[in-house]
Amino acid sequence: MKRRLIPILMAALMLTALLGACADNNPAPDPGGSNVPSSTEYKISLITMDNIDQHWLGVRDGAEAAAKELGGVTVTFDSGEKNDASKQADIVQNQVAGGVNAILLAASDKSALSPAVDAAKTAGVVVVTVDSGVETSAYDAHFGTNNRAAGATAADTLAELLIAAGKTSGKIAIVNAQSGAQTTMERENGFKDQMQATHPEYTILPTTYSDGDKNKAYDQATDFMSSNADLVGFYGCNEGSSVGVGNAVEQAGKAGEIPVVGFDYSDDTKRLLDSGAIDATMQQDPYKMGYDGLKAAVDVLNGKAPAAKDNDTGVKVTRGSGEAPAGNAPAGEYKVSLITMDNIDQHWLGVRDGAEAAAKELGGITVSFDSGEKNDASKQADIVQNKVASGVNAILLAASDKSALSPAVDAAKAQGIVVVTVDSGVETGAYDAHFGTNNTQAGATAADTLADLLKAAGKTSGKIAIVNAQSGAQTTMERENGFKNQMQAKYPEYTILPTTYSDGDKNKAYDQATDFMSSNADLVGFYGCNEGSSVGVGNAVEQAGKSGEIPVVGFDFSDDTKKLLDSGAIDATMQQDPYKMGYDGLKAAVDVLNGKAPAAKDNDTGVKVTTKDS
Repeated sequence: MKRRLIPILMAALMLTALLGACADNNPAPDPGGSNVPSSTEYKISLITMDNIDQHWLGVRDGAEAAAKELGGVTVTFDSGEKNDASKQADIVQNQVAGGVNAILLAASDKSALSPAVDAAKTAGVVVVTVDSGVETSAYDAHFGTNNRAAGATAADTLAELLIAAGKTSGKIAIVNAQSGAQTTMERENGFKDQMQATHPEYTILPTTYSDGDKNKAYDQATDFMSSNADLVGFYGCNEGSSVGVGNAVEQAGKAGEIPVVGFDYSDDTKRLLDSGAIDATMQQDPYKMGYDGLKAAVDVLNGKAPAAKDNDTGVKVTRGSGEAPAGNAPAGEYKVSLITMDNIDQHWLGVRDGAEAAAKELGGITVSFDSGEKNDASKQADIVQNKVASGVNAILLAASDKSALSPAVDAAKAQGIVVVTVDSGVETGAYDAHFGTNNTQAGATAADTLADLLKAAGKTSGKIAIVNAQSGAQTTMERENGFKNQMQAKYPEYTILPTTYSDGDKNKAYDQATDFMSSNADLVGFYGCNEGSSVGVGNAVEQAGKSGEIPVVGFDFSDDTKKLLDSGAIDATMQQDPYKMGYDGLKAAVDVLNGKAPAAKDNDTGVKVTTKDS
């Protein structure tokens, strides 16, 4: 690839010099910097990686539809060869020299095409990248899939298929297209990173590159199967690669035996989905890339800046008969179930309020609110199962036990239900998105806050008691461990007593805090890990007449914690944003139902230290 960069750079420099010599014959750039005629008759060149794959034909169709809708726009469609970035750079150069006003470019190599884009921009040509981007920032806008997130979704989908088939270890093969194309490399890396982070029990074999050629991909997939007896799954990173892999699996008689997750949707992938040779594919929206990309180019030509420079056109998981997952209802008519740990703590009522507000804002969304019992994960799992059976489209779940709820989440996803976790997560990677506090970091902040209070009071040693909620809940365990790790690392002069678990019950927490005080004369501080535990501890300290004497740092904010902050029985609390968890969580669920991947899979909704003064 490096050998090709020299002629590309020379061509770019020659192009710039040529255009400079001819500048007197060109119209003056408009205030937006584009080389346009004074009329609205624009010539736009769409340049893709090939003109065969249906993905690129979809981009073309979208661009042509937008041009027809706007009027006065002529679109030409050109492509390079799949593995020849220099050919694509030549096309860019020729189109600029030919007097186009704008280029829509799907770059076959993000690095090698950057000089050509820089030269085009220097010549006053508008450049909008579609599907695949460039390393230079000179482009005007980009429209494409968030490929890294889509790759992670593909990993979760394949892991879900493998777990459902009882394959808990083995090798996974990746067949990619071009090693230099930004889009496919992001899909590959997003997949590998997610598999290594959430499913390390599987081994990822070295990737092969097929140039998106179905026949090459077929041969590569056949070689993978013949040389790896313990191969359990395939991932194809574009249409050609996916179709080649699917054909190889079908020809080997292993459809349904070796799960295949692909990328892109076409007549060929639909046939292989229908036959079972491909189990799922990441379906992009190439039409939207072309349509929105051309409109953005015309906006820039007319002096109007795009609303955003980088635009995600979405992706959805398509299975089976080539239709969207079974859990997807018609757009805008969705049933969503919010399932929390209880329906009493104000924290969960805040999550509910946020979800209901988002549903009302979007319209056409029905939200039901259910909860298990604080210490009964099996009851919560039953609720998930019942909601799936009743036909909900999505579940917002605050898991009471990250391990015990994972099978229920896997089963829901297998039924095509969208699952967004809020506040507390699960061990499986099958969920679609998570919205909650970074609880480990919040626990560390609580430790620093308590240490500051103790030092201010002149207490340089002594015992600290922790009252937590459930021992299996991911959130509260992270808060506890974050606190303990920070105390041990930064404040080893204090002794951390063995934690007690109150199930978040104020009365149990009251009794546990009272026992701590009566049996530890050198107790100097308390940390409560959720609302119920914090309120119980605060009440006990207040009842013992030790407000201000034994500092208390709690978690969550409610009417009860506010009262105890005001009285001085609680000195500080870590205030989360449950409303945001519910609001953003529901919106993300609806986005997934509508085929749009969340901007990020794991989202921190923030925390702040609240005291009486603040």
